[in-house]
Amino acid sequence: MAGLYYKIFTMLFLLCGSVGYSQTAYHEEVIQFNQGLPSDIVLKTQVDAKGFVYVVTPRGIARYDGYRFKNNAAVRAVHSFLRHQDLFYLHDGVHGLFTIKNVDDKPAIISKNNYQDSNPNNDHYDNIFVDSNGRVWCSDFNYIKYFIGGKSKSFLYNPGNKTSGNSIAFCETVVGEVWAFTANGLLVWKEGGNQVEAHPNPDLNSTAYTAAIKINSSLFLAAADGRIIKYNIPEGQLTNLPYLPKGDNVLGFALHRVKGKSEPLLYSRNRIYRMNQNGSGYDILYNLEKNQINHVLADTVTGILWVSTNRGLVKLSPVQGIREKKLPELSDKVNHIVAIVQDSRNVLWMIDRNNTLWSHKTGAWKKYTVADRTVQLNNVNIIDKKVVLSASNGLYILENDVINKMPLPDFPDAQAKKCILTRNSELWILCVGAPAQRYGWPGLYKINDSFLNEEAYWQENQWNDIIENADGKIWIAGWTPKNYGMNCYNPKRNRFIDIAELPFNRERKKFFGDYNTKAGLTRDGQLLFSGYGGFNRVEANGNINKKVDIIDYPIANGHIEGIADDSGGNVVFATADGLHVYNFSTDRVTRISGSDGLPTDDLVYGFAKTGSDTYALGIDNGFVEVDIKKILHPAFLNRLELTSVNVDGVQRIINGNHIELTKDENDLVLHFSNLSFSDKQKAFYRYRFTDDKHWNNLGNNPELVLNHITPGKYNLIIQAGNHMGDWQPNELNISVTAHPPFYRSDWFYVLATLTIVSLVLLGNNYLLRRQRKETRYKQKIKEAEMQTLRTQMNPHFMFNTLNSINSFIIENQPEAASEYLTTFSRLMRSILEYSKEEFI
Repeated sequence: MAGLYYKIFTMLFLLCGSVGYSQTAYHEEVIQFNQGLPSDIVLKTQVDAKGFVYVVTPRGIARYDGYRFKNNAAVRAVHSFLRHQDLFYLHDGVHGLFTIKNVDDKPAIISKNNYQDSNPNNDHYDNIFVDSNGRVWCSDFNYIKYFIGGKSKSFLYNPGNKTSGNSIAFCETVVGEVWAFTANGLLVWKEGGNQVEAHPNPDLNSTAYTAAIKINSSLFLAAADGRIIKYNIPEGQLTNLPYLPKGDNVLGFALHRVKGKSEPLLYSRNRIYRMNQNGSGYDILYNLEKNQINHVLADTVTGILWVSTNRGLVKLSPVQGIREKKLPELSDKVNHIVAIVQDSRNVLWMIDRNNTLWSHKTGAWKKYTVADRTVQLNNVNIIDKKVVLSASNGLYILENDVINKMPLPDFPDAQAKKCILTRNSELWILCVGAPAQRYGWPGLYKINDSFLNEEAYWQENQWNDIIENADGKIWIAGWTPKNYGMNCYNPKRNRFIDIAELPFNRERKKFFGDYNTKAGLTRDGQLLFSGYGGFNRVEANGNINKKVDIIDYPIANGHIEGIADDSGGNVVFATADGLHVYNFSTDRVTRISGSDGLPTDDLVYGFAKTGSDTYALGIDNGFVEVDIKKILHPAFLNRLELTSVNVDGVQRIINGNHIELTKDENDLVLHFSNLSFSDKQKAFYRYRFTDDKHWNNLGNNPELVLNHITPGKYNLIIQAGNHMGDWQPNELNISVTAHPPFYRSDWFYVLATLTIVSLVLLGNNYLLRRQRKETRYKQKIKEAEMQTLRTQMNPHFMFNTLNSINSFIIENQPEAASEYLTTFSRLMRSILEYSKEEFI
């Protein structure tokens, strides 16, 4: 019965695949050892609260920020791994069972490994689980056990078993009740009884389980025999879900949230599955051939699926804004959609290389064929709400789901390239090798007013597109070997004029080239001409005001076909190597390619603008819907984290966003990440100092290098943005304090100042004391000289004076003697009085 059910399901699965059921597309990126991954064998991943991805390999645990890996040096040979709240629970071959908070943390041991005894169970802690009361559950060869508060309890469940690593899934159905899904059935532990018993339900108790997950009030269970069971916990109801296709068995489950709804992803050794919308089967999200999947983690914030495999870490990023639509009938040969147009009812009309007309709306396809299979369809046009086909022998119209040829009087023997209906109700038909034809609408009467352009104008030039702009002018674009291929109809002269003949276009460097392929209109009434080598934007009067070419801009391929603008005035154009967007505000070209989720980069076939920011692009056996806004302006995660700090070439443990440099440290390298794990070429970074208004661009590399830092305090602001110049509001603020060496510190300057002042004072005091000493010494010399003078002078002077007085007495001159004696006495008195003075 099970085999019959499986066959029925397989047929349903194949049927779902044939109708092209739409599902989320993922872009694959494989990260391996040569990109910094510690080992290509990845066992498990977890995401912490900040958004870092922790990766477990046989070589330990590492943290990944989207750019680089950072290892925990203490953790090695990890066997089991779980994140619960803010802690990581691990079992490795060195420490035993332990926890860490982050990649820089040291292990906090819960239970050590013991290799010195004969007990095989005390060095095994597999299938880690933490319940709501903090009990750490795990298993070994024979026992289920838990640890809490330094105590442990073991329950024998598999006596005699000699195989390690048995898969056991723990779930806490209600608080205080833990269920263990084992290969021997379902065991239940209840708080209070403190014992493990078989579940009373025989259907649950008798099953050998390989995986289990609890989502809301339901358990999703995988059995060893391939059964997948959903169990409603409150109601106690079992429901058997469809088997995986091709006899595949579930290895594990992953919790996946889509639009606020939680659902399980199922994975086997080689594939990841998601249950389809009607519940009848599964869609394959990922297929890993010739290798094996070890674990799948669905990041609920980014939507990324992290797949742990034996060939590296696989990142499956959900493709935003790109949806591929395949024809219901796939051709074995190359069958591109070569023309697309959208009508007023938002129905897409397209033709393929097999001359088939298709309509598409909301997933529904409809096919139309021309009775004459020799007719070559060139284009599809909407004329007065009717579908009109340009063909190799004229025009065809779709009426009552039948394609009929339109009666065009005097239509030349030429191919119809494209047709338009002008605002004055004229049907203009662009032909190959013949003049453009005009007919009255809807009567289809021939307008015989022939153009005055020479016959060679139509025969020697290759005209590719025709368009009417907002003021009613008719423009044609093509390849003109002797001119520049952008021509406007002048009704007064009744001829088409190349805009290169206009006075303001005399400078030939204004043109991107002479081979035009397509023409388009902008929202403000300007024209866009694309071709081989670039595109021009042209004003309604014919003045070229912008040139974008492959010489000055990074356009991957010079073959440009479809062109249009978006809601922001940017120009979107399709090339043979991806879709490109030119941004006028930044003067930059951005490429959208297979790395963004496009099924192919060859996009020179059908092209139609279907909304303000949406486009339909023809590909082989179908088309792809592109939402430019979703691709170029993805929703910001608005997070930016400092990931590593290197000081003088040595990695430092991060403690907050403040960094202190000692007197001997002056080189600093900062690494950071926006943790979006998106395309690295579309993430940009910049920084500035708080006292500087100018931003310094870092480009795509989230690394800031500061060399030869002078002592002081610095405050840095770092921002992350995308390639369209949108900068997220969340900023990373980092403060740096660079301590100076002692000889450049404030204390040194104070001490140096005091020392200098002291030396000056001491020197001055020394000189003053020396001067005073010299003065006293000189005074003493003078006094000695005076004393010497007095000792030498007074006896001789006194002897002479006395002799003079004696002479006056002998000569009997008493009056003269008396006067001389009086004068001598006054002199002697003055000498004695002033002999003590230094200056007289």
